[in-house]
Amino acid sequence: MDEILLQEDFVTEVNYLRVLIAVVISLISTYIIEKNYLKYSNSRENKIYFTRNLYPFSLAMLLIVITIKSSLALSLGLVGALSIIRFRTAVKEPEQLTTLLIIMAISVSLAAEKELLGIMFLFIYIIFYPRKKVDAISANSTNQILQVSFLKDDKSIISKIMINDFSDKINRVYKTKEKIIIEYTVTDKALFEDILNYFNNNLKIDIDFEIF
Repeated sequence: MDEILLQEDFVTEVNYLRVLIAVVISLISTYIIEKNYLKYSNSRENKIYFTRNLYPFSLAMLLIVITIKSSLALSLGLVGALSIIRFRTAVKEPEQLTTLLIIMAISVSLAAEKELLGIMFLFIYIIFYPRKKVDAISANSTNQILQVSFLKDDKSIISKIMINDFSDKINRVYKTKEKIIIEYTVTDKALFEDILNYFNNNLKIDIDFEIF
């Protein structure tokens, strides 16, 4: 093992100070992107659940590129390793995909020791990121259906849902193979936000939702 380390300069070939700086910049960048996404995104998915994955994704991309950038053998091995990975839930929305690509771009630039380029890209992102949020339900909308779904592991909370202040707005409750789905009739934006806040803040469960 010692011979391998000496032969390949495994320890000395990495500039750990630059790696530390890259990690710090990566975390700050991800924090800024997370806050912008949570505040201005029009995603219908659970935004909190999605942003939980941004930090490990950013650091993983950083580590991968730092590790393979000086070795053709490692980069080819990475292609083989990634080919066996399967994601259970695909990215459904262009906004989510764009967010991941932005983080990936910054992480790759930092790993390639182009910190200034990554910082410049972050500033461009901050300046040009859309600040106007489009409401999921417009002010003049008529009755719409809000469909909330969550994993069956949380089925013990159904009794709480059926007796809360929004129980009279429930159209139906049904189950799929993996999820419990509740459909509400929503009449305005305030009711829509109250229902989502109830799930996220009071019940503290991860949900997906759609508007019809």
